[in-house]
Amino acid sequence: MPHFRDAVTTDWTPEQAFAYLADARNFAEWDPGTEESSLETGSPTSPGGDGPGPGAIFAVRVHVGPPTVTLHYETVTYDVPTRVTLRAVHPLMELVDDITVAVVDGVTTVTYDATVTMRGVARVLGPLVDRGFAKTAANGAEGLRARLSRPYADDDGDDDGVAGRHS
Repeated sequence: MPHFRDAVTTDWTPEQAFAYLADARNFAEWDPGTEESSLETGSPTSPGGDGPGPGAIFAVRVHVGPPTVTLHYETVTYDVPTRVTLRAVHPLMELVDDITVAVVDGVTTVTYDATVTMRGVARVLGPLVDRGFAKTAANGAEGLRARLSRPYADDDGDDDGVAGRHS
């Protein structure tokens, strides 16, 4: 079962880091394995019901080797500002991204824990997926580290860490 875990420190507040990472529309900004992402179903608890939160569903188009596939990530845990868990179920795999935010020695620390579980006949592909996932996850961690090292930017008032409106 492919698994990746990494911790990243940032000057952002825990609230800023949580808001940014809990909104999967931001994934394409830092994860080179993500082609695009959009909000399919907003959380009923978000202002206007059209933002991230419990039950929100995001369509995330990712590279799986040469082809791309759209994964539908549902927000299954949403504990502001400490933890968000996103889960996608695809016929060939289940993906769980568990993101925690904590202050460690006075510094905001984001821990990103991603697991892929192969399903059905795809289980035999596990060893191949392990290798590809390790490289993809390392590239994502590098992108996340780079993004969290830049200033938090939000000039449109929605506190998601991204200037301007999402598509």
